[in-house]
Amino acid sequence: MSKENTVPSLKEMRDVVEAYEAMINKLPDLIASLPIKQTDIVSGLGISYQSYNKKMKAVDRMNHAEIMKILEVVEDEIQNRIEFMNGLLEKE
Repeated sequence: MSKENTVPSLKEMRDVVEAYEAMINKLPDLIASLPIKQTDIVSGLGISYQSYNKKMKAVDRMNHAEIMKILEVVEDEIQNRIEFMNGLLEKE
């Protein structure tokens, strides 16, 4: 079975980002619904809850920013290719 080299569409990539963001947004509710305290979870990791919270927020922002930057680059590249192809079509 051969895998095809297909580039996902911009919509597919945005759907992935939205799904990722939805999962991240559900995590606090999921943790809160567990039958143990959040402080027990993070103290078991050997860090304070405040430190954990700050680190998680920083990771979320970084990942979101990185994903958005990738999408911008891909979107620009797609736009450049569309413009190039339109230029070729106009010459014909």
